[in-house]
Amino acid sequence: MPTSHWSYISKTVDLLKQYNPKSILEVGIGALKYGILAREYLEIYGGNRWQKKDWQVRIDGIEIYEPYITEQAKHYYTKIFNRDVVDLLYYRRLLLLPHYDLSLMMDVIEHLKKDRGLFVIQELCKLAKVSIFAIPLGDWRYEVTEGNTAESHISVWEKSDLLGLPNLKEATYYPVSGKEIGLFVFENK
Repeated sequence: MPTSHWSYISKTVDLLKQYNPKSILEVGIGALKYGILAREYLEIYGGNRWQKKDWQVRIDGIEIYEPYITEQAKHYYTKIFNRDVVDLLYYRRLLLLPHYDLSLMMDVIEHLKKDRGLFVIQELCKLAKVSIFAIPLGDWRYEVTEGNTAESHISVWEKSDLLGLPNLKEATYYPVSGKEIGLFVFENK
């Protein structure tokens, strides 16, 4: 499903307002939730830039599943890469991918094998000044066999997988139905 849990939306919006980025890269745009929220709270609320022609924040997205790249998505996002995030980040210098003030990866990392997920986390932290990850902690695995098979949860993540990584700025955890989702914020120094 192209969505994520609601429990950390307000904290994520608080972080967007706190960091006030001028450029964002969102991995897995799905239902467009964070692109729309970023536009609303970085452009419209307090900025009064409600028309696209007045927008000042660059919001790029990466989406592996082409059917999610709708006309509405193209309205809210400056550029959308229809690619596998691992490939895109691996070839980012060849593709001239810019640096960003902030990257978002909300409920996506569990769709990657663990080694590929760690690569993505580390590369996003190099590519952006601040990186925010929402990650289901514990075993949330399941397989999608029809349609968007990239929606399968194939890796298990624990808090300890992220605590040893460099530049950990903040970690906040939200319990969901007896399981946890971790909201991790990494800041480049």
